[in-house]
Formats: sequence, C-alpha cells, structure tokens
Amino acid sequence: RMEIIQLSGYTEEEKLEIARRHLVPKQVEENGLQTTDVKFEGKALAKIKHPNVVGIYSVGNHAGTPYMAMEYIEGWSLYSLLGQGMLSLGEQIGIFRQMVLGVQAAHEETVLHRDLKPTNVIVSKDFHVKIIDFGIAKILDDSQGYKTETGVIVGTVRYLAPEIAKGMPPSIQTDIYGLGIVFYEMLTGVSPFKAENKLEMLEKIKTEPLEFPDGISEILPDGLKLLVAKMTAKAVEDRHVNLSEVLSEFDAISFEGIPQELMSPTPPGLEIANLEEIRKQLKERGLNESEFSLILNLASRIQQRMAIDPDATAAVGKPEEMVISPEALNEATERFERAKRDVQNSRSKKTN
Repeated sequence: RMEIIQLSGYTEEEKLEIARRHLVPKQVEENGLQTTDVKFEGKALAKIKHPNVVGIYSVGNHAGTPYMAMEYIEGWSLYSLLGQGMLSLGEQIGIFRQMVLGVQAAHEETVLHRDLKPTNVIVSKDFHVKIIDFGIAKILDDSQGYKTETGVIVGTVRYLAPEIAKGMPPSIQTDIYGLGIVFYEMLTGVSPFKAENKLEMLEKIKTEPLEFPDGISEILPDGLKLLVAKMTAKAVEDRHVNLSEVLSEFDAISFEGIPQELMSPTPPGLEIANLEEIRKQLKERGLNESEFSLILNLASRIQQRMAIDPDATAAVGKPEEMVISPEALNEATERFERAKRDVQNSRSKKTN
C-alpha cells in the first residue's frame, strides 16, 4: 500500500512522523517481507546519497508494520514520456546518462536494483532523473555474494536479463542489461522482443538477438548501437564489467553529423491530444515505428511555433494538450527525412 500525502506546512520532523504512520511499501504486503528484511535493505538504500537516486528519509516499524519513508519527486515517469513518444535524441541520451550515474551510485554501496524499467525512472520538468522503487533490490555481501535465491525469478519479465530468465542469481551485469533494454526502448520506441505470453517472452530473452529497426538505425551512431548491444549481450561475461566502463564508452561516442534539430528538447509538460491519429498517419506513410519519436518531437516544436506565429494557419488547444496539425506533421516528416539523408551523406563522406 502506498499513499501520497500533502505535506506542505509541516516541519521536516512532522513530515517524517506522518510518513512513518502512512508510507508502507507495497512489497511488504504482497511478498510477506519481514520487518528485519525491510529494515536491513532500507538502511542499505539510505546510504546511497546521489542526485539521481530517490532519497530514503527514514526506516523503521510502526504498529508492527515495517516502512521506508522516501523522497517525493514531482515529474513524469519515463514510461509516461515514452508513451507520448516525443523525446528528442538529445533528451534520450541525457536521461540515459543520468540513469547510469544513479545505478552506479547504488552499485558503489553494494546495492543491485534488479527491476530497472521506465516506470521506475522519474523525470522532472527540467529533465532531472531519479531512479526509484528499490523494492526488490538486493544487497551484495562480500563474504557470501549477492543475497538472492537461485531459481527464483524476480523482476518485470520484459526487462529480465537472460541469466535471471534461467533462474540464475543476479549480478552487476543484470542491472547493466536492464539499463541497456530501457535505453533501447528510448532510442527505438519499441520493445526488442515481442511475445504472446510470458513463457514465449522468457524464451526470446534467452535466445533471440537484439537488433535495431530500420529507419532509426540509419541515424544512430554505430558506437551507440554497439554500446547497447554489449550491455544487452546474452552472456554475462560479454557485457561490461561495471558501469564505469559503460560511461567511459558512452562518453567517447561522437554525435557529429546528427542535425541539431534532432537533439533539441521537447516543449515541457506537453501531451499530444491526437496522438493515436498521428501514429496511424505515420504508419500509412510507410514510416517505421522506431522513427515516430523524433518525428513527433519535431512536429510538437513546429506546432508550438505555429501557435505563437501571428500568420499561422493551424490552431492548437492548451499548451499542455497540443493538437498536431497536418501542416506541422508534413513539415516534421520532410525535415526528418532530410535530416536522415544528411546523416547518411555525412557518414558516406567519412567512409570515402
């Protein structure tokens, strides 16, 4: 059970007391965790002091129920932002880097997240990232290895690493894999594996290679695709040793040749009212689903410009609920195709 409580006007001590009485992790009720489990893991999480990790204020027991009082973060889940499908490439790589830094901080305190997915990432209005929900996190005990049970699958199926799908214990590479899958979804707008049920999904995770869809693959730097491929390798030993290595490779990637308009930010707090209609039109035009995010990002900025242009012919609703006009969509599609050709020409010149 998780409750959101208005705490304005209270002192910090009063806020913590209210949290002690009301904030009870969902996992306690659903998974039958013991007070000692929550207290042990909560205190370990509280040691993580990093701007990209949710803060733990207090850990304890109230009336026989264990609790963790956590920082409240105002913003959107990455899942919600991906659902709107408007993140620019610049925003995607910025969010990813902050995610890596947050999880790296957890690893430095010997904590594995084990359930990295878009719903566990909060993005504020100024695009500051926080990793949340360490509910199934486990602590690394240097003498005994990771505290887990071999054969027990824990986590969201779609983001499970192959070794977890096989019932093996998690490691640092498990979180690296999860970060790689989330980054893949940000970059492409689609899940790498499609299945009719959980068993089929588990099998594909263990055996099916991860490939980038046509369209977006032509824009992304080769180094970026190689990074994601290594992070999501099937074999644990083929992945990066740690997140420091991931950051080192990531920071060395060149984005030279990618037009600035594909890197520019989305208007904050925006929702496209006619999103499904726009997606349908893009499919009818023969565009790949992986290209939608960058096109919608362009269209939203074009539409915003039209809304404040006195000579504009297109009208929009409230800024937070924008309607993309046919004119804006046409211009965005043309600019995207032109940008894609520019990237390809730039790379051809370098090759020659």
